[in-house]
Amino acid sequence: MKLHLDKIESQVEEQLVIASEDLLLDESRQPMQEVEKNLWLGKYEGKEVEVQTYGRKIRKYTCECEQYFKTKICKHSIASFLDIRKKKPAPAARKKIIKKPTPPQRLTVSTIINNVGQDELVRFLASYARKDQQFTNFLKTRFATRVVLPDTRDKYANLLGTMIRSNQSANLSFSRGGAKKIHDLLNILIEEIEDEFRGENYLEVFEAFRCIIEKVTPVLSRLTAHRGDLVTTLEKVYLMIIKMLKEPISPELRLKIANFFVVIIRQRYFHFSKIEKLFLTAFKSIISIKDAEELLMSHLEVETDKKYHNRALEAKIFLFYFITIENEKDRDERLKAKLINRQWLLLNSVELANKYGYFSIVYWLTDFGFNDKKYRNIHGNLDEIRLQIALNKEEGEAIALFAAKRILTTLNPSYFEYFRDEFSDGAKEINSLIERIEVLPESENRTTLLAELFLSEKNEKSLFNLFEKSDNLTVFAKYSVELFEKDKKKTQELAWQKIDIYLQNHVGEPAVRGARSFIKSLYQAGSNKLAIWVTRKIREEYKSRKLLISEIMIFR
Repeated sequence: MKLHLDKIESQVEEQLVIASEDLLLDESRQPMQEVEKNLWLGKYEGKEVEVQTYGRKIRKYTCECEQYFKTKICKHSIASFLDIRKKKPAPAARKKIIKKPTPPQRLTVSTIINNVGQDELVRFLASYARKDQQFTNFLKTRFATRVVLPDTRDKYANLLGTMIRSNQSANLSFSRGGAKKIHDLLNILIEEIEDEFRGENYLEVFEAFRCIIEKVTPVLSRLTAHRGDLVTTLEKVYLMIIKMLKEPISPELRLKIANFFVVIIRQRYFHFSKIEKLFLTAFKSIISIKDAEELLMSHLEVETDKKYHNRALEAKIFLFYFITIENEKDRDERLKAKLINRQWLLLNSVELANKYGYFSIVYWLTDFGFNDKKYRNIHGNLDEIRLQIALNKEEGEAIALFAAKRILTTLNPSYFEYFRDEFSDGAKEINSLIERIEVLPESENRTTLLAELFLSEKNEKSLFNLFEKSDNLTVFAKYSVELFEKDKKKTQELAWQKIDIYLQNHVGEPAVRGARSFIKSLYQAGSNKLAIWVTRKIREEYKSRKLLISEIMIFR
């Protein structure tokens, strides 16, 4: 219990206080004495009491009586507190000193505001604003949201128009300083608009953001400095629009936003790498309203029929259209009609939808491309995209399918790793894939791919059979180390068989070049022992061909 000398009567029971006052009248008591600074000792009814104080507060106390040990409070200790209070009077109350206000020591803005009348300040602001355009811009930007005008859109259009005109050069370009001023003013305006958002004044928010997009986006191409900063500012605007679309705004305002989205698409205000994803998100949200969906659909029907020089832009417009009609019953027919004889549009749209994670659109477009022979020349691109999606989503069946397609199309062994991971050793799917590769026309890539597959599957017999049938010296040299390790004698026989057939069918300079290149390839592959053996064998069997022998003398 925290006790105070001046509050004893209010802090303990009344009966204890009355009993302690009786003890103070007992002449046999030993009154409290301060034996050390703030340490007091005394006796009441033969019970010794010890108290430690701190100012007027009681820090610690003890008593020898049985009641203290039970409840930590007793009449003896209360008597000691009252005794100490008499001997330690309360300090006299301090007089409150009223300081006279001192005159200001420096001329500051606060000093002027506190010492000049409001009317005089208002007159000065009005006069100064007429002389300094930047101050006028700042003043208008800071307080634009506080002023209610009949036409909110016109208010912000005038504000932003003045802001941009006053900071551009005569040739309509922008200096670094001018761009910085626009950026700073826009951020002040956005802070004020955010307050309006918190106050649920959504119409004010929309009109302000609409004017920022309409006025600032066309300026970006003329900026040489702070372009990235202004794009970031526009990102804030789109993010706030997305946030506003999640609020319970009126149907009328939603339709206004949809109408403005038509303007954004028509004027290409979205066509910036950091903006388009945000606009797509907002676009997808607004079409959940039927009237807005119909409005945007009717506009995009026309837009998607136009011819574009910029194919990346064409794909973005098509993606908006796809999102708009995605749930329509006649979607497939309408989309197919747009894609006829436009292979670039299909591929670009797939890449864009994949980039932004619209996988249902990717699947529809790629399936459409796979099923139409006109798109055969881009099947490889579509397979690659589907494979990467399957890998990211860890879809085993899709990985195996598209990895196999890429293997058969490209003969690139790196895809086999993806295919192989989906099956156990000796799986029939792996054997089936190898059989399909084996019937493909002979080529260096095919031989290389099969060699990699046989090595991966530890199929030594098939590996040697492959090189028995292949006359490609380059590929043989590439895998000679693995062959030599598995069967030295058989590899030597194969090596000699290949070079012997070659030398029998080639004479003169071509034979020399071929033999030299084969031996060099063996050395480069790390098959030094095999290269030495082949060189020695050629010298023994073809010693009559002096040009050949003299040329391979460089190999020791």
